[in-house]
Amino acid sequence: MCEVCFMNCKMNSVDSLLNYPFSRRSMEEKIEVKRLGRLTPDLNINQKAKGGKNCSYTRKFHRSVYENSWICGCEIRNALFCFPCLLFGNSDSNSWSRSGVTDLGHLSKFIKQHKDNSKHLHNVLNLNSIGSVSVAAQLSRAYHDAKLRHNEQVEKNRYVLSKIIDCIKFCGAFELALRGHDESDSSENPGIFRGLIDFVTSLDNAVREHMESNQVFKGTSKTIQNELLDCMLEVCREIIMQEMKEADFVALMADETTDISNETQLALVFRYEHKGQPYERFWGFLKPEGQNADAISDCILNEVNPLFKDKPERVIAQTFDGASVMSGATGGVQAKIKEHYPNAHFVHCYAHQLNLIMERAASQNQSARVFFLDLAAFPAYFSRSPQRLSALESVVARRIPSCSATRWNFKSRTVNTIFENKESLKECLLELEKMPNNKTCHGAAGLRRYLEDEEFLYWLTFFSKIMPHVDILYNQLQARSIDPIKARNAVTHFTAAVKQIRESTSHIHIVAESSKNNKRRKLEGRDIDAKEVCDRITQESCDRFKSLSHLDAANLLNSAKFMVFSENFPEMELEYAVKYYSTLDKSRLKTELRVLYERQDFRNTEGAVPLLQHLLSNNLQDTFCEITKLLKILVTTPMTTAEPERCFSSLARIKTFLRNTMSQERLTALAMLSIEKKMVSGIDAFNTKVIDKFCSRKERRMDFIFRY
Repeated sequence: MCEVCFMNCKMNSVDSLLNYPFSRRSMEEKIEVKRLGRLTPDLNINQKAKGGKNCSYTRKFHRSVYENSWICGCEIRNALFCFPCLLFGNSDSNSWSRSGVTDLGHLSKFIKQHKDNSKHLHNVLNLNSIGSVSVAAQLSRAYHDAKLRHNEQVEKNRYVLSKIIDCIKFCGAFELALRGHDESDSSENPGIFRGLIDFVTSLDNAVREHMESNQVFKGTSKTIQNELLDCMLEVCREIIMQEMKEADFVALMADETTDISNETQLALVFRYEHKGQPYERFWGFLKPEGQNADAISDCILNEVNPLFKDKPERVIAQTFDGASVMSGATGGVQAKIKEHYPNAHFVHCYAHQLNLIMERAASQNQSARVFFLDLAAFPAYFSRSPQRLSALESVVARRIPSCSATRWNFKSRTVNTIFENKESLKECLLELEKMPNNKTCHGAAGLRRYLEDEEFLYWLTFFSKIMPHVDILYNQLQARSIDPIKARNAVTHFTAAVKQIRESTSHIHIVAESSKNNKRRKLEGRDIDAKEVCDRITQESCDRFKSLSHLDAANLLNSAKFMVFSENFPEMELEYAVKYYSTLDKSRLKTELRVLYERQDFRNTEGAVPLLQHLLSNNLQDTFCEITKLLKILVTTPMTTAEPERCFSSLARIKTFLRNTMSQERLTALAMLSIEKKMVSGIDAFNTKVIDKFCSRKERRMDFIFRY
């Protein structure tokens, strides 16, 4: 029996109807049960009976009993039932509706008695009326005309509501405020949403007619806006839940910040693999009751438990920033999450690790630390005066990016901009020294002396060589498609580049000090300092990017090592993989990996995502089932908290100073429309799904539901 038939039989079986009563089912389910009709299986009923002259015989079930159109059978209970009474109940004859009839000797009598029962007749009529209107209505021409008019009006109403939804989607996607200070018809500043409605009204006759004539439901009130936003959020989350249901593994990503109203906002993002591609989906902004580990973990678990409590093994990773309240091994959020989801291995955000590496390397050397303090004076000087900024743009034609204590890609921009525009910056500062303002003149003279100082120029040249590699690694780590294999390779290339710069530090003197005649001792001292910084970066990279053992499984699928592994199998990495991911079959995985390492055609794939997509596109997921499982784990494992931090950018634009009292539900819904606008635009019949949910929430004064 095919799967579809099996499911239909199961839904329509006597056993199913007894365990899940017909009265508790939805109308759609009731109509489906009626459409499928009664089941007439062959039963195994054998009944011994005595005849005349001490002889005996056996009565057996015969299919002719099903000639009565209301009788059905149950293979599990091995008994006969009345299908209408089974659905609607019949207290006068419970044997036909609850326990079943097995007495073949008196079956004809039982059938006649039940067929004449009035409740049985009522149940037959009730079954016949399911999904259809009454006989009187069917015979009434007026009913058909009224239904036609009703459906035409519903079509118009749903069309207008769809246009209103489009206006809300537009505001959400572009992070625009829906409401203004005055929403009245005579207002000169009604808000963007009302402005869009007026614009649509001027172009669409149906919408204009609705807005001008309808007094029951215009759809522009803040209450309707909030209800529609809730429905949109619900539709989006259903799509995300469906995708996660189809994914084998899921990872948690979270980060917290403070919004414009000084309230804590926790962004929760799910990462999973869907059809060979990793996705990071925003779930919502949460509001923990406190900022300690207990409050934050409870807030996360309240959202996660309803989704994964039945299958906790599916949650295989979690990533947060380096704050102790989040990453603490014993009392941090990650430890408390792991109590409920043992497979949720913690990954310290690699982008935060890179910031810590560069910060530690620069702060350990006195000269390098002083250089970055001096460097920060350049953007600070120009940002404090429009006059200075105008001179900078006039002479240099570029602004100097601000430094950041925790964002080394920001410092990288400052270093590169000043290094590339040293000479034009000097000209600009000379012009500013001529200004009558004493602060401007004094500051310009001080910065110009930096650009003529040998020590400053040396470190500027040195870090101009380091920073491009920092930028490359930072961008690679924050890519949505990053996986452990790509992260390992990127870190390896970064440390190799730093080592190469270390070997060439002596050439920096040619660039920074070509016009000076310094003493040999000073040159050697700077060279030693530069090598020390390089060594510190390399050492910190090895220490901080030395992944936890559960991520060492990524080495098993590093294509750069396939040739080596074909001769010397990585037993240690295999042990790590099966230890931390108990769902893997060690013996099968080892066999599949040996085949993979020996095949030349697999050695050109770089990263877990391309290899997984190759297996899926060539229908090799069953052939390499364990490798596919491991690849999905690696693809699902997040490397950074970049996506939650991207969510904070949307948060800052949505919850502004003028909208600081926005409710949490409205904030999450608007953020969903903005952050996941690509997903929203790809949902089939999105507006129709939102309207269906909007109508089902409560009884509406406006007609939005079709009659059939």
